[in-house]
Amino acid sequence: MASNTSVLTTTVDATTAAQNIQEDTFIINNREVGRIDGAAAVNGLAMGKTYNAVNAINAPVLGVTAKMTTLVAGAAVTPLGAPPLNDGEVISFEINGVAVNYTVDNDGVGTDDSDALPATTFATNVVNAINAAISAYNASVANPTDVTITAAVGDGTNGGVLNSIVLRNTNAGDESNIIIANLLSTPASGIEANLGLTAGTYNADATHNTGEITLFSHEPYEVEGGIDDRFLDQLGMGGGLHVNDPGGDGRFTWSFTEGGIINSLQGYKYADELQTDGGSIEIWLYNKNGTLALPQPVSISMDRVVTLQDVAESINVSITNASGGASWLTASVYQNQLRLTPDVNHDFAFGTDNSNMLQVAGINTFFTGYSAGTLEVNEDVVNNLDLIAAARVNEFGEIFKGDNTNALEITKIQRAQDVTFTGGTTGNLDGFYNSLISAVGSKGRTVNTEYEFNEMVSNQLAAMRDDVSGVSLDEEMANLVKFQHAYSAAARLITISDEMLLALINTVNR
Repeated sequence: MASNTSVLTTTVDATTAAQNIQEDTFIINNREVGRIDGAAAVNGLAMGKTYNAVNAINAPVLGVTAKMTTLVAGAAVTPLGAPPLNDGEVISFEINGVAVNYTVDNDGVGTDDSDALPATTFATNVVNAINAAISAYNASVANPTDVTITAAVGDGTNGGVLNSIVLRNTNAGDESNIIIANLLSTPASGIEANLGLTAGTYNADATHNTGEITLFSHEPYEVEGGIDDRFLDQLGMGGGLHVNDPGGDGRFTWSFTEGGIINSLQGYKYADELQTDGGSIEIWLYNKNGTLALPQPVSISMDRVVTLQDVAESINVSITNASGGASWLTASVYQNQLRLTPDVNHDFAFGTDNSNMLQVAGINTFFTGYSAGTLEVNEDVVNNLDLIAAARVNEFGEIFKGDNTNALEITKIQRAQDVTFTGGTTGNLDGFYNSLISAVGSKGRTVNTEYEFNEMVSNQLAAMRDDVSGVSLDEEMANLVKFQHAYSAAARLITISDEMLLALINTVNR
């Protein structure tokens, strides 16, 4: 189930971008956050500090996931020469597969791309062409997923130098790649170089982000940052983020009530395992008699999906496109769960999934849970053993019921080398178990040794104390007898002296 997820996006303060924040300054859900190194702002955005803050927040297990938003900026656009140079030439390129074609306007009539005032004319025209192409692509119902990118003209404060082309993801916390490809001009004059763009795939990193931190969590959380807001202000989190958050106290709470996304993919326990960039799911479709309805699996794009509804729409559009307009399989979202329903004439089976979407969502899996303490056999399998799929769909869409491929793969888990454990280490279950037993045994032996040592030291200290201030019953009894005898002797002496004195007085009185 994809939980409704709280979302908080803040802009890291560019004026204090170079300042470091020492470790343990921030505490999230009673867990300390490590040191956040500062870095100089880049064209008005604290990109380096944002990158460091996101990594520091994600390092411990806090119940909160921090993400950046991808941004890429080119060099300043070079204005064209005097009209009619390059007029009518076409500059073409692709942004994440969306074709952008811009026809140069440099005919000397009205506003031209060569105009020095305003210097942003050429850049503005190209930016408008990019946004128009992306909008047209997203408006088509034939495209399974949207390209959630927007373009702007750089102004020195938005991540790009003055008069540059800036591309950024529109969804907060979207670290999806931005891909620039196939830059060329027709005729081939090289004018595309004037755009200042460089072909390549750009990831969210220390130099390619919007200077914003987006926090995702499926549970309410609390952030503490000292006795006042000065450190929170550096991350854009101070001053009271909602009506129930008083500013200036160095802390705030956040939950889905303050802002969030319904059925967000970040609401899955293993959302960090999703690989949506270029990721896809394959679905095979069959007629009721077992024959293939299509000769190839339907590839379901997971590019830039944010919610389960995005996933459902991608499935529905892809199935409709592949079937020629028929809804042989319908995806929907019910109570934050993805539901797949074939029509009465078809069945389906899952093929490969390089996005990890099915595993993260718990679809078509043998197990459920997100940790050693929550690991269980899938309840559906427990209730119906016929659902155990011992076989896999092969590359031709065939399913052989006697195939035991899945059974063998499950047994291999015991010795698989890519199991990730708490703390980020990887290895196999056998090795982890052996290491655990060894660690417990070693720790037990160490504890016993320390106990024996401490017991010996305690006994020695007690003996030393008793030598100095201790009481011996035998010695005290002997002293008591001695003192008693001395007392008796003294009393006897006094008695005799008293008798002698009395006798002397009596003699004198006669």
